[in-house]
Amino acid sequence: MLEPVPHAIPTLRLSDVLSALSFALDLTEGQPLGHAVRTCVVGMRLAEKLGLPPQENADLYYALLLKDSGCTNNAARMYQILGSDDRKAKRDMRTTDWSRMSLETFHYARENVMPDRSFLQRAIAIMKMAINRKEQTTELFSLKCERGAHIARQMGFSAETAAAIYSMDEHWDGSGYPQGLKGAAIPLISRVVNLAQTLDLFASSHGTPTAFEVVRERSGSWFDPELVRAARELESDRLLWDELQQEERARELAIQLQPAHDTIRTDQPTLDDICNAFAEVIDAKSPYTFQHSTGVATTAVAIAKKLGLPQETVVMIRRAALLHDIGKLNLPNAILDKPASLTPREWEAVRLHPYYT
Repeated sequence: MLEPVPHAIPTLRLSDVLSALSFALDLTEGQPLGHAVRTCVVGMRLAEKLGLPPQENADLYYALLLKDSGCTNNAARMYQILGSDDRKAKRDMRTTDWSRMSLETFHYARENVMPDRSFLQRAIAIMKMAINRKEQTTELFSLKCERGAHIARQMGFSAETAAAIYSMDEHWDGSGYPQGLKGAAIPLISRVVNLAQTLDLFASSHGTPTAFEVVRERSGSWFDPELVRAARELESDRLLWDELQQEERARELAIQLQPAHDTIRTDQPTLDDICNAFAEVIDAKSPYTFQHSTGVATTAVAIAKKLGLPQETVVMIRRAALLHDIGKLNLPNAILDKPASLTPREWEAVRLHPYYT
């Protein structure tokens, strides 16, 4: 008599899961879809030029994909301060040299501070923002960086990956956030993340030549001059930059760069840790949704068990419930936290969030 063949448990590549979920982080940061995976490819190509050892490469890889995992933690506060679309404000902040007051930062304020209010209200708000700029900017980056590092640890990634995320907005000259670290005190892989994301942001919005011009201008202020010199070798790689503009190709390239032993079984706690962490990211978007996703998951599991559904189905339902609102990250807090009735246009944006999920 033949022995029954054991049921094969499906496996997934961790890079496949994280690269897909990173698109949700792009939404809430107001970035074009694929920003995180493009940043990952650029950062890993830069690591290759630097000759980083395997473990440091792995730590960097996950930091690049998860760099914005704390992004929702400051969304409500940013809306309170600016009174505008937090996604646009975040996007514009990434391409603005906010380390000092200048015509550039004034333009940022004019575009993003209470755009729908009267001239007098806007002028007062901009003046207050200028006075409190340092304190408020530190608060916003601290909220994001602390939560991002926490999320990485919650998913089981290394202390080095968490530290890289925490310090990714520090500047070489000490003008960055949240701690004002300077020079070599900033973890190397944090420096790589910062440079890689800036290259992608400007390459995507203004073209590759402008991106490299910006990082050269900020060499020694924002960026480690040695890293900027290493990055120059990527400037002439036209195939790389052309491929990065193709959304699916960029994700394929990121997955190809996955560290060794990147496969996980679908019954492993790692997958549940990822779902739990992203549920936390989703619910941090607004104070009105605190623990909403976990509450939905608990209720859905109870119903599934009452119906006598198979255990593997119950597990799937729980994961789906934890991620059911991930498309909500595409909604600005100006809608999520609005105290008044929503306009028809705003309701349409709300109705679209299951599509993004």
